[in-house]
Amino acid sequence: MKIKLAILENDSSYLSRITSVFMSKYSDKLEIYSFTDKDVAIKSINDAKINVFLVSDKFEVNTNVMPKSCGLAYLVESNDIEMLHNQKTVFKYQKADLIYKQILSLYSENISDDAKLRFNDSDTKFIAFVSASGGVGNTTIAVSYSKFLARRGKSVLFLDLSLTGYCDKFFNGEGQFDFSDLIYSLKSRKSNVGLKIASIIKNDETGLNYISSAKSPLHMNELYKEDIEKLLNEINILGEYEYVIIDLELNFEEKNIYVLDRCDRIVFVSDGSEISNSKFERMYSALKIIEDNRNVNILDKSGIIYNKFSNKLGKTVSGLNIKEFGGVQKFEHASTYQIIQTLLDKTVFNRILD
Repeated sequence: MKIKLAILENDSSYLSRITSVFMSKYSDKLEIYSFTDKDVAIKSINDAKINVFLVSDKFEVNTNVMPKSCGLAYLVESNDIEMLHNQKTVFKYQKADLIYKQILSLYSENISDDAKLRFNDSDTKFIAFVSASGGVGNTTIAVSYSKFLARRGKSVLFLDLSLTGYCDKFFNGEGQFDFSDLIYSLKSRKSNVGLKIASIIKNDETGLNYISSAKSPLHMNELYKEDIEKLLNEINILGEYEYVIIDLELNFEEKNIYVLDRCDRIVFVSDGSEISNSKFERMYSALKIIEDNRNVNILDKSGIIYNKFSNKLGKTVSGLNIKEFGGVQKFEHASTYQIIQTLLDKTVFNRILD
């Protein structure tokens, strides 16, 4: 199934260029109709059952003559214009892939959640990184592992489900949407969530994919177990990613236990200090009780990485039935970027999916 896209543009040169680019890059996903005459375009919108209609700001369209299932946006020449004629806008001179993501977003808002576009059928593996204590570098390890996989040609999505996380510090991609937009979609139940996800995902320069952090931690706090279940299911249905790396805070809320149970692998991060190990042991005991009481599987597929490990002061936990993936020494006077670049060559990451 392809998205039927109509473009009404008085600039025939621009219309030819954008149509040519879309045909070249998205011929398997878009069926494109182009027009310079508004009356002809409006008639075709109804006859061809167009899904998304992009209209030059030189025209104004009466929405009453359009099908309710058709998403409408105006093509504008300034990136500062967010609304025109009470409709959303698309900056016409941005990269084609960014325009395509806005097309997906418009389409997702006007199609039922039952109508899904399945791009691939790959078996996505979900891997969670979590720590029992703060300050041990859980996010740094999770980001490094994501980039480790991407460097090896794997298709990776980094998903930050922590309350106060800010993954944009680690990645650099273009796009106007973030996790707050995704949460709104999950909550509203008015859009096709899978397509909304595809429209929100950004591409880092390393080839890794991610979703920008929410505008506020309060938005992340609105995610419930059913929302996360929907999110992970839709990512799996998209089939675009071999690996989804999840940065997760440790707590025993239903939604986080669901994520741990759903994941194929769980990586706990500790620094090997006495306090950190004590917290890990208490967490391990609590998870053991939760497994027995809730019929979930967590510890059997878990392992531990020791980060910022000191050979003089650090110790590994003992007496627990958990796999050790290895350790990473503490880097003195190094920036986060330098640490991540160094971690990319560490063999410890090879053991996670052994």
